[in-house]
Amino acid sequence: MPMELVLLPIVESAFNPYATSGANAAGIWQIIPSTGRNYGLKQTHNYDARRDVVASTTAALNMMQRLNKMFDGDWLLT
Repeated sequence: MPMELVLLPIVESAFNPYATSGANAAGIWQIIPSTGRNYGLKQTHNYDARRDVVASTTAALNMMQRLNKMFDGDWLLT
């Protein structure tokens, strides 16, 4: 994976785990609820793993790896 991916949360949320978008994306990676569920991020009234930096980063990296395979290894399309 390109090292530049470490900077993506700056653009998405300014590294704020409590950031929330108008589309209900949450956390440093701005993951929407359905994507979070697809990647195993628990979301309850008391806990939202999209705001957990470690859990959401693992999910985001897994998602990027899957997308990269789908786009035949082209990181610009990923």
